[in-house]
This record gives sequence, C-alpha cells and structure tokens, in this order.
Amino acid sequence: MSKKNDVMEWKGGSFVELSETVALLSDKNHSVAYKSLQKLQEASEQGPEVAVFVPHFYELLDSKRSYVRTRGIILLAANAKWISEKELERILPKLLEHIADPKPITARQCIQCLPQIVDEKPVTAPAIVAALKQVKLTGYQESMQKLLAQDIQQVLRQIQKN
Repeated sequence: MSKKNDVMEWKGGSFVELSETVALLSDKNHSVAYKSLQKLQEASEQGPEVAVFVPHFYELLDSKRSYVRTRGIILLAANAKWISEKELERILPKLLEHIADPKPITARQCIQCLPQIVDEKPVTAPAIVAALKQVKLTGYQESMQKLLAQDIQQVLRQIQKN
C-alpha cells in the first residue's frame, strides 16, 4: 500500500474503494455481495491490504444472515496469512463455532476453509483438529450429516498430512 494524494492506494484501487467493497459484503442483493466477496478474496491473495478489515470480517460472524456469516468465514481464512498468530488465536474460537453453524451450508464452508488457515498458521492445527473431532452433527438432517462428516474427515486428512 502506498500513499498517493492523501488516499491510501492498493494494487486494486484506493483504500476508499476497498472500504466500499467491504461494506457491500452485507448487501441484501446476493449478486452484489458475492462479487464483493470475490474481489476481496482476490485482493487477499495479492497482498495484506484487505487484512485491515479483519475486525469487520470477525463481526460478520454474528450476522443473523448465513450468507453474511459465510462471507466473514471465507475472508478470515483468506487473510490468515496476513494477520498475527495472536490475533488469529483471538478470532479462532468464534470462527470454530461455525463448524456447527445452524445452517449446514455455512458449516460446510467453515469446515472447508480450515485447511487454508492451518497452511498459513500451523500453530492453529491442534485447536482446529480438536474442534472438528468434538463437533456434534445431530442437529442436521441425515443427508447433511453425511456430507458434513465427509467434509470433516477430508479436512482432518488434509491437516494431518502437514
């Protein structure tokens, strides 16, 4: 990030544009919000600029809307490489609650993001493995229980390879 005419610049545009994109994550229009998510994921891969919004992504985990929670989960995982281990340790317990999110799609997204976090911050592996082994799937329909159990097993295998 560089400073240009008193506006923070990042590879994809100005800090103001980035802030506006973050604000759209909660837009009621799912298409607009999804495009914002994609843009922020891409920017997260390119550099640390998006990581300044990690506190906002953390707040999204409390949303009543599952799509918004999912976006927060995905962006927290995408920015794990840019934040400190201390900050990630603070965030992780709340993030791990979503492996048993009331909405099974959100739970699946959370579970599937966990290897990305472990890849970037291996110190998180014990807490993530413990949470995955303790999760109760009884609150979901049987068909979803099977999918979630498969996701958990796949993620545990991925984490244990590292």
